[in-house]
Amino acid sequence: MAMAQTQNDKTYKIKINWYACVGCGDCMTACPVNLDMKRTKGYLDESDAVILVKNSNVHVINQNLCTGCGTCIPACPVKAIDIIMKEAD
Repeated sequence: MAMAQTQNDKTYKIKINWYACVGCGDCMTACPVNLDMKRTKGYLDESDAVILVKNSNVHVINQNLCTGCGTCIPACPVKAIDIIMKEAD
């Protein structure tokens, strides 16, 4: 039986190019985890969102909630977001 991964043992992470990001929020709205939380609660906040727009930039809030699905990547009109593989510790 597979165990759920925690933030520390995931093999990937969300990478944002802060210089390219225009803060449009397209990646935030494309994220299925964010969508599920918004449907459940009616809003997103720092306790339950994977990514949020704050101060005109996207911020990874809860990397541990990210499923690695990659829907945020094609949603970004300026290609400022990516999912990268982490190096082994």
